[in-house]
Amino acid sequence: MIAVENIKLIMPTLGYKVFEPSKSADPSPKIMLHLAGKKARAEGCLNADGSIIVRKGATFCLTENNSCKKYLKERRAELIKQKQVVNGEFVEDVRFTSLSTAAGCILGASVNGKDLWLYPDGKSFKERNSQ
Repeated sequence: MIAVENIKLIMPTLGYKVFEPSKSADPSPKIMLHLAGKKARAEGCLNADGSIIVRKGATFCLTENNSCKKYLKERRAELIKQKQVVNGEFVEDVRFTSLSTAAGCILGASVNGKDLWLYPDGKSFKERNSQ
């Protein structure tokens, strides 16, 4: 058993990743979406459960329009309080339970995220998934 432990220690040191799972074996490939508004831009990774992870570096509209719902205002305030958003930019990846909540938080407005999150080919989530 000591030999196995030594091999597990030495192989990664030499640059061999023989004991790490293969990235190609990931059963859930990452689907990247993007959102662009007048005052904010974001990229997100769509999960199989319908949630989205907004990527670090996304911009965040600091103003809220009149349509911004109470739950969005609260979530936006929480993101700023927890320092997940600093000076209008996401400083870490943040998970949202829905496309609309993510888009609403980013844009400071009540919006339909299925219309605004786009695939790399420019089609919206709604266009691609309503067929």
